Amino acid sequence: MPRDEVSRGVDLMRDIEAIAHASIRQLYERGPESRRFIESSYDACLEDMRHHVRALAVAMDVGDAMLLEDYCVWAKTLLAHRGLPDSCLVGALLALRETIGDRGGADSTRAAEMLDAALLRISEADVSLPSAIDLSDPLAALATQYLELLLAGDRAEAMRVLTDAVVDGVPVRDIYDRVLRMVQHEVGRLWQSGRLSVAMEHYVTGVSQVLMARLYPVVAEGGGRGPRFVGACVGGEQHELGIRMVCDLLELEGWDAVFLGADTPVDAVVAALFEHSPAVLGLSATLGFNVSEVARFIAAVREHSPEVLVVVGGRPFDRIPGLWKTVGADGYAASASEAAKTIGSLVADGPVA
Repeated sequence: MPRDEVSRGVDLMRDIEAIAHASIRQLYERGPESRRFIESSYDACLEDMRHHVRALAVAMDVGDAMLLEDYCVWAKTLLAHRGLPDSCLVGALLALRETIGDRGGADSTRAAEMLDAALLRISEADVSLPSAIDLSDPLAALATQYLELLLAGDRAEAMRVLTDAVVDGVPVRDIYDRVLRMVQHEVGRLWQSGRLSVAMEHYVTGVSQVLMARLYPVVAEGGGRGPRFVGACVGGEQHELGIRMVCDLLELEGWDAVFLGADTPVDAVVAALFEHSPAVLGLSATLGFNVSEVARFIAAVREHSPEVLVVVGGRPFDRIPGLWKTVGADGYAASASEAAKTIGSLVADGPVA
């Protein structure tokens, strides 16, 4: 659905707090089981409802119901691996549906349709979480060893294992794409399944960032001579490892890559375009909640620097086919090495059809 046909996703975003409180009241009235759950965990229930409202608001703002459906499948899987039944999520979404209906207006019908589709997906969704480490990959053993060492708290040995692999001839691009990337996805899976804390997830990511810094002299040997690329995470997005990998691999290909980092305001991105005059801008969003920001950033780029090509990446774009087109990008890539190929093709041939 074109963005100008979306009714009030932005209004829902502004009213998250009021809608979440009203939806909790609706949920409380649904019966004694809901009441007992809310009374015992009110703050957690309210925070979860805020997430549900935000997911709906972003789906309506962008105009893609699959954003809400994907979020709901993720939430069902998260709850299932913590021993909570589907009814917790289903009851909350039904309460949200009633609240939006009570508000009336043009957005209520579209919101109800999206919520109904999400409820259907929940009923059918598989909550299994297979390993993100592909055992058929020849580097799977290296990825497993690296992760096991980190989980055991031995970061020095973990980094030595990968730096030795580079010395022994494993290309840096393979370390990035087939080891670090797989490990990050596996860490996310372990967190979602309740087997890893947020603190340990951040620890693994931090060590990988240090490792990339140590490998950067190898990366920088080929950089700086080719076209310029600017890479950034949109506002609110803290997951920067993926777009940093893209910048590094482009430098290996001879590009001049400028990495702006996590949570970059749109004004800073626009200013960077004027300062660096890149051929391509890369925008990253790992959380579905931030897809609206991606669309907003691209609109600002089109207004101020229409000649710059825009490539996007991150979990929502991996999960939802064609979402990159919906937000107005020129291309999309699922991995850092694929991004290097896509970006090279864009510069040579123009936007992807």
